Order: sequence, then structure tokens, then C-alpha cells
Amino acid sequence: MIRPLHNHVLVKENAPIPHPFLVLPLEDTLTGTVVATGPGKRLPNGKLRPILVSVGDKVRFSGTIDAMIDGFALMQDKDIIGLVDEQ
Repeated sequence: MIRPLHNHVLVKENAPIPHPFLVLPLEDTLTGTVVATGPGKRLPNGKLRPILVSVGDKVRFSGTIDAMIDGFALMQDKDIIGLVDEQ
């Protein structure tokens, strides 16, 4: 399994992603479950900006996916649009 670094997040997608480097319009966003996160982004002042999602969170994402690895999408935290509430 990959251990993300910096501000990267590893997501197990719920449906196959059509192309790993495709920027999707908002209505075509995808959902998945966070399986691992990096510690966060190092800011110019040296402080660490933590990632706002946790392992197990259901998320909706869009944007550029950095890599596809065995059904997992590796992306930056900025490409996660929000959490999915299961009611």
C-alpha cells in the first residue's frame, strides 16, 4: 500500500475513473473512501497545514488525479470537494 506524503490523499473510488488525468466538471464528480492521508502541506512559514479529511471518510472529488494504483486514486487534498453524508 502507498503511504501518501505531504498533502496527498489516497482514495478507494466507488466507481472506475474514466481517465486518471481528466479534469471533471462538477456534475461528474466521483465518490470514494479515504484510505490514507499525508501529514499535510508545509507552508512557507514552516508551519504544517493539516489535511481536513480522515481515514474512513466518504468524499466527493474532482480535478486532477496524480496517479491510479490498483483501483486507488492518489490526489492532492485540494481536489476533494467535500464529505458525503450517509443518512
